[in-house]
Amino acid sequence: MSLTGYDNDAGKNESFDDMEEKLRRFRKELKKKDPEDIELPGLDMVEGLVQYCIDKEKFDDAFNFCKLWLEYIPFSAEALQKMGLILTNLEEYSVALDYYDQALNYNPTDVETLINKATTLDQATRSTEALVVINQALSYDPSNFDALLQKGIILEALDNFDEAIQIFEYISGDSSYRKTAYQEIAYSFNNNRKFSKAAEYYKKAIDEEPFDSNLWHNLGAVYNEMKQYYKAIECYDMAIAIRDEFFLAHYNKANAYSLLGRMGDSQIAYERALEIKPDDVDALTNYAGVLGDTGNYNNAIRFFSLAIDYDPARFQAYFGRAICHDALEDFPKAIKDYKAALHLSPMQIDIWYALADALYNYDKPEDALFCYKKVIELKPNNVEALYDYASTLYEINRTEDSISIFRQIIELSPNWAEGYYCLARSLAKEGMFDESLRFMVEAIKLEPEKINEFRVDFSEILDRREMTIMENAIKPVDE
Repeated sequence: MSLTGYDNDAGKNESFDDMEEKLRRFRKELKKKDPEDIELPGLDMVEGLVQYCIDKEKFDDAFNFCKLWLEYIPFSAEALQKMGLILTNLEEYSVALDYYDQALNYNPTDVETLINKATTLDQATRSTEALVVINQALSYDPSNFDALLQKGIILEALDNFDEAIQIFEYISGDSSYRKTAYQEIAYSFNNNRKFSKAAEYYKKAIDEEPFDSNLWHNLGAVYNEMKQYYKAIECYDMAIAIRDEFFLAHYNKANAYSLLGRMGDSQIAYERALEIKPDDVDALTNYAGVLGDTGNYNNAIRFFSLAIDYDPARFQAYFGRAICHDALEDFPKAIKDYKAALHLSPMQIDIWYALADALYNYDKPEDALFCYKKVIELKPNNVEALYDYASTLYEINRTEDSISIFRQIIELSPNWAEGYYCLARSLAKEGMFDESLRFMVEAIKLEPEKINEFRVDFSEILDRREMTIMENAIKPVDE
């Protein structure tokens, strides 16, 4: 909207500076406590101030002047509609809807009010109701492109992307709506996971407005979904060239570099993102992760700790910090952080597994067993966890218990020599020589080099005669 054209009490046009000066002046007047000392603006000026504040997104001021407008004319449908719009932008959705309904009582066929009411319902996640209202608006004015645009947006919220695309394709015929329509079509295709079509329409939108940084960023996000990370980075760079303070573009550029394994470039991009938003927990956590991946554990711990300070419920930050403590072999701190992460997110298999390993390395095998068992409960056929669980049982002389787990392992992984070997070793320790021999033969068939481990491990279990019998049975022919 133009910055000129607001009516003052004398009916003169007001410039931007004039409106700013009058806004400051009457804002002070409204704050005065003595009613007799207040110099109120006239109705024309109030209307102009309300619209000016809406255009400038000064919604608190707009609210105060609109209240004054309604004091002048309590039954003004226009003022009631403006108040609904203001409250929507203040995210006071239920009160906004009350004002729209009051406005519609006086003018039930007003399409603009119906569009705004539908928009508010949609923003309040009441999209099914919003669709009813926008269809009502279109019944009064079927060719209203604002209503059609809003209907498309509501259909997107209802995951009806195909119908939304049809509407946006139609309104893209109007040049004033074309860029927005293409952008929404791209969004719908993206949500339908038709990424190449989404990219096509983001490019069309960019052709309409080449210096829209959001469009370049969104195109980059689509390329990211397509795992075309270099193209994504090019788009993020374009967004940054247009708007250097674009936090998300820097952040997602860092993520893309990380996915490419270019940790140095990723680190630089995260650092720039954090210059813009130093308290962003996602950026802090991911940056710390990159530092950890490059072996800079102490700095990683510092940034994970910052993330935790800002968001104590961020389990990923505790998990990442625990991994760094683990790598530094500070097992008590690692264990404490793993437990904190699990307190926040108890179904995370990776954290249970990491805690189990840390406890084992800290010489707490019984506690480790509990955690390995938890991993198996969450993912019963996890062969790696079953192996670690069974191996720990064996090491603490619960050999008989380990046998049943190793049997389960060879059923799940019949071509893995280690499973047969460990089962044979446990059986031998329990004095079940014949069965041990049978499984040792299978292990050597799958991996002949296992005979070297056999000569070390089994010499501590079998007597000389049993060792000779078993070695002769499993020895490769060409030895």
